[in-house]
Amino acid sequence: MKGTLTLLAAISIQDSWAYMMYNAGADYVPKIDGQIAPLPELAASANDEEDPAPIRDISKIVRDPKNQVWIQGTPPIFVDNSAPSPTRALDALSCAIRSCCDKANVMIEDQLEEAASLEGRSFTPKKFNSVTARAVLSNESELCSRNIILSAEMLMKQEVNQSESNSFLGIECLLRAMCVFLDEGSEHGFSESQVDGLLKTLNTFIQHPSMLWHAGPSYHLFTNATIMVCHFLNGMHQKRYASPEGLNAMENAMFEEFHDTFIAARKLLMAHRNKLPHRIRCHGIPRSNPTASKDEPIVDLDEALLCGCRGCQVCTK
Repeated sequence: MKGTLTLLAAISIQDSWAYMMYNAGADYVPKIDGQIAPLPELAASANDEEDPAPIRDISKIVRDPKNQVWIQGTPPIFVDNSAPSPTRALDALSCAIRSCCDKANVMIEDQLEEAASLEGRSFTPKKFNSVTARAVLSNESELCSRNIILSAEMLMKQEVNQSESNSFLGIECLLRAMCVFLDEGSEHGFSESQVDGLLKTLNTFIQHPSMLWHAGPSYHLFTNATIMVCHFLNGMHQKRYASPEGLNAMENAMFEEFHDTFIAARKLLMAHRNKLPHRIRCHGIPRSNPTASKDEPIVDLDEALLCGCRGCQVCTK
């Protein structure tokens, strides 16, 4: 049926938000089997769950047992070359978000285990090993977060060039934000592509604040991008006092532009945050302190209210 893949991609991006909010913990998800019976499983397919081959039968996707809590494994729409590019890009974005949540959980469990070992305490890690993680490991060159997002960006660039419209601005902005998060940066901090991507991401949602209401993790990604700008401003502030020369003219101009952008982004995010139920709010973002001394940060992130997701720029610091 026409539009089915588009609907499934929309469900997938919303599903990735649920995956993030429940921290990939299926035990925390409300039990609804008593109200809505799970769909019966279809006959087993020849495709293994970690096989990247396209799954063209939609019913096999929605009735697969591994997808009954949230969508897992190889992103079925992304690997289907016959699917529309925007739907493939959304499915790729959803898979990348789930992969990042998995990696954040593993990283934090390793840190807790190491701390317990140093203190002589016993610790039993949960050892997160999701179906998505196994699928990514089996085809890392195509499905690792960085590569799948780059592929999705290429798909959207081709689509935008053909359509010559900005109807996909929201998808492009989310992909750009993910590229910034996945960029490892330079030896001394942020890379040029990260700086450029951050500025473009924030300016886009400042100009189009309705994107904060988009379904899925949009609000959370924009908040995370703003937190990264806080780190950038704090780094520039430290650099100002690191040498007698301080910042040069170009760096001063960049600092001022990012500071102005941060103020506008924070204003929008805090106004949006106040309209949301407490349970789905991101952390609060403190005001900046332009008169901060050399020993103080421009934005004191210790004052931020942690959202508890354990995967964002604040919660992992």
